Amino acid sequence: MKNRVLTVINIIALLSLVALFFITKSLPFSSAHEGISSSIFSDIFETLSINKIVWSIIYPLLFLFSIYQIAMSSKGGGEDPIGKVGIWFFVAALAIGFSFIKIEISLLIPLLVLLVSLVILYLRVQQKDASLGYRIGTIFPFSVFLGWISIVSVNEFTLYIYNTFTSYIPFSRGTLTLISLSIVVVINFLAVLIYGDIWFSLVGVWTLVEFYFKLSHHVEGDQEIHRLTLAGIALLILSILIHLIIKGGRVARQEASI
Repeated sequence: MKNRVLTVINIIALLSLVALFFITKSLPFSSAHEGISSSIFSDIFETLSINKIVWSIIYPLLFLFSIYQIAMSSKGGGEDPIGKVGIWFFVAALAIGFSFIKIEISLLIPLLVLLVSLVILYLRVQQKDASLGYRIGTIFPFSVFLGWISIVSVNEFTLYIYNTFTSYIPFSRGTLTLISLSIVVVINFLAVLIYGDIWFSLVGVWTLVEFYFKLSHHVEGDQEIHRLTLAGIALLILSILIHLIIKGGRVARQEASI
């Protein structure tokens, strides 16, 4: 009974987010910063097409998760996601909802709530030897979702650091750009290294590739930033390929032993 109630709550929360999207005609965490810029990363990040395109992927994936949880709620068992998700999907939806509503609070607050709830969701839905259905219906949506929100968080935290501490610590725009890029690369690399999560990392690759091409047209783009961006892209692509090769070899050995 409890799982069914949570399933209904999650579906209502998702439908409410879609309604807010059509009513406000805006995307989550897309409010302008009134010309305030913290770094070259922040400048370019605001103009990336992935900002809009990725939500046209995330929303359908969340509906996919909703369909999967409905299908599995009647079956139960170890791959019923609702027991692992609990209230955290609803908490994440609330955080996104607050980003639509123009209230006098920092955008960082709902973003922090969303980030924490997604990290909890991501960790809780991980399952070794999961079926293909569970991977597609549960792990895949939250991988892409957290992959994107982690990058948004880096951008927002950089802006917060710039506005709050720049008078105490002389952060240059170039330094903050290098810090932002390094954090994005490290987070995505760890996703592949620890969880073998190529979908999470592909969001990072997409962002960095688009950032790199726009960087060449930015007046402040220097060689150090270019090199770090290229190195980050190469590292992530290489880690994804190595993971796929190792995984493919493991599957081949398992099939050969049958």
